[in-house]
Amino acid sequence: MRSAGRELRRYSSTAGAIKPTARNNTLNRQKDIAMKLNTLIAALAIAGISGAVLAQTPTPTPATPVIDKRAANQEKRIANGEASGQLTSKEAANLEKRETKLNNDIAKAKADGTVTSKEKAKLTREENKDSRKIHRKKHNAKTQAPATPPVGK
Repeated sequence: MRSAGRELRRYSSTAGAIKPTARNNTLNRQKDIAMKLNTLIAALAIAGISGAVLAQTPTPTPATPVIDKRAANQEKRIANGEASGQLTSKEAANLEKRETKLNNDIAKAKADGTVTSKEKAKLTREENKDSRKIHRKKHNAKTQAPATPPVGK
């Protein structure tokens, strides 16, 4: 009997509207909280998924095509000089050591994600110095008998 009385108190016959009661207000608050919680969970899930996708994309290495191309060209010049007999094995080893240092410096400059103009200038100076050394050592009086035909010819 009591439950019927409660039902009668909650609903009013005037204009067919539901009278707000303390219980209705509590239910509405709970629904609002649940909806906000669901929205928050969905937003966090989307943020987590997009964060995971962004974390998987590799960062591109800084572009230094001129420096990389010159370094590869100088390595070929050393190999050709040694193969043709213009460079002795000791001279070639010394030049290879310089090229290894240059490659390490290039990797160090690229490690932070950007190669600054100051770093590019340093690498270019180092390449210029290495290029002059290769030319001088290839055209000095020291030679040795060619072991194999020059590379690329």
